[in-house]
Amino acid sequence: MDADKPRTRTRLTGGPWAELSAAAGFLTRLPLAGASAREATTTGAAAFGLIGAVLGAAAGLILFVVAPVTPLAAGFVAVAVLAAVSGALHLDGLADTADALAVGDPSRAEEARRDPRVGAAGVGAIVVVVGLDAALLAGLVTSHGAALAALACVVATSGSRALAPAVALIARDRVRVGGSAAWFAAHTSPLAASIALMTAAAVAVIAQFVAGSLAPTVGLVVGLAFASVAAEWLIRRRGALDGDGIGAIVEIAFTATLLATAAASRQGL
Repeated sequence: MDADKPRTRTRLTGGPWAELSAAAGFLTRLPLAGASAREATTTGAAAFGLIGAVLGAAAGLILFVVAPVTPLAAGFVAVAVLAAVSGALHLDGLADTADALAVGDPSRAEEARRDPRVGAAGVGAIVVVVGLDAALLAGLVTSHGAALAALACVVATSGSRALAPAVALIARDRVRVGGSAAWFAAHTSPLAASIALMTAAAVAVIAQFVAGSLAPTVGLVVGLAFASVAAEWLIRRRGALDGDGIGAIVEIAFTATLLATAAASRQGL
């Protein structure tokens, strides 16, 4: 995710279709965008929550269909669908970030992150996160039904993707120069980040009414709050935010939202 970009402070602009197309280009590997991220007329940040909801709905539908047969396998399939549609972009960022954090010498951390080979820490991070995501979805199916689990998947996917523009703003000038994160942060406005988060909030409220439970909304709020704290810690620990770091935070936000949703549902919310 770290193709070189010039760091400028101009904001890219585009209409609704340009936003959706650019967001789809960033978040998926589907042939929906007419231009690459490098050629885009907008970052698409405002549509990240909406595109995330669509991706979550696709994974949630599969979860809903397969869950009655085997909940745990359904959880793994749902997570696999999200990874496949996104090109495992965020899992790759998680692995690279874990490899960088595992290196004791800060001067070698960036070399470890850029190494195309996945290290032991990266493999471990992927196994833990994917396994936890699948287990949480399966647990929701078992305890509260496939419908709530599918809705939780939609909300978690929308919220985690919507958080990416906000993370870029949290970083401010603490973004690694010369990478995709620098380009994305320089061209993402506070308004676009706000729209993305408001979209995710709207998705959570809709899920709340459909499910008849506060759990999806509580899960979103708690999950994104935890991921924001994790983002600040990661930026300070690594010294700067990079594209892989954004991917890692997206994965953390997804898992944290599922975990908070499961906890809230167990409390009868």
